[in-house]
Amino acid sequence: MKEPRTTLSNTIYYLHYFRQIPVIGLYLSGFVGLFFLFAIVTGLLIHWRNLLTKFYAFVKDGKWKVIWTNAHTVLGVIGLPFQLIYAITGAFFGLLSLILLPTVFLLYEGDTEKVFK
Repeated sequence: MKEPRTTLSNTIYYLHYFRQIPVIGLYLSGFVGLFFLFAIVTGLLIHWRNLLTKFYAFVKDGKWKVIWTNAHTVLGVIGLPFQLIYAITGAFFGLLSLILLPTVFLLYEGDTEKVFK
């Protein structure tokens, strides 16, 4: 009996595979994921000192500018793990063939049939 494909697997597949752009779409999505991962890591390095103190300093009383700034910080910290997973999986799935290419030549002496077996 064949297992049905889940909607989650379809969603993840189509988020990381640019079928609309014929030749370079897959690599484009991989490099976008890689740059997104780079932006997340550099943002964490820049804001690391004040990240948790600003997260716990959320106040709902005061001027709207302060409230919006605090809300932006809190929502950014809460969404960070999800964005990190999107960036890692996007870079990995998009650049998987480029990662696999040196492995084929080093371990399988260029025989792609052995890799797929």
